[in-house]
Amino acid sequence: MSTKASSVADVLSVFLGIALMAISIIAAGSVSRTFFTSFFCGAVCLVPYLLRRARVIELPAMLTFVIALASALHGIGLVTDAYTTLSYYDTITHTLSSTVIGLLVFYALICVQHYAGGRVNFTGRGLALFTALITLTFSVYWEVMEFSSDELTGSMTQYSPYDTLTDLVCDSVGTFIASIWAGFTMRGRTIADAVEELNINEKLRRTATGDAGDSDE
Repeated sequence: MSTKASSVADVLSVFLGIALMAISIIAAGSVSRTFFTSFFCGAVCLVPYLLRRARVIELPAMLTFVIALASALHGIGLVTDAYTTLSYYDTITHTLSSTVIGLLVFYALICVQHYAGGRVNFTGRGLALFTALITLTFSVYWEVMEFSSDELTGSMTQYSPYDTLTDLVCDSVGTFIASIWAGFTMRGRTIADAVEELNINEKLRRTATGDAGDSDE
């Protein structure tokens, strides 16, 4: 993984996170109903950087930036009311968020296979299929949560009768983009290569392989 690319991604994600949290605080008086969500989105921007600094895991530089971008755009959309004033805004943010979820699912699955000790073995097609199925399943439950939120709290996460259908189309496009991205990521590399580049913390590796309780004798 390029150290320079990681540094640039860290700087951009930290900038977006701090900027969004500051904007959320400033705008809290006029749009208090979205403060906690937008502030939380700002905090999410910092997560990949904090995980890297804590030496827990190092996500790829591009994924670090896309996570921050997706979170920042969602938070900005809430603060500025862009979701209702710009017809295409929800399409952009939903597609981007679905791409992020798809990639996170992909990396989770290759980690599961790598540390499963042979108990799990996805083929190339199987990995792509499971990535798509899990991502789309998550998307469906997300729409259910949006509907439940609107019914129980009076929020307006579903802006029109066509919102759910449009969101599911965006989810499908985001999953497709994530699949292409994952394909390029794995070109010329094995699952072991891709997982090792994440530099996962040694304690987490031991836990994943079932060696957490082993002594060093």
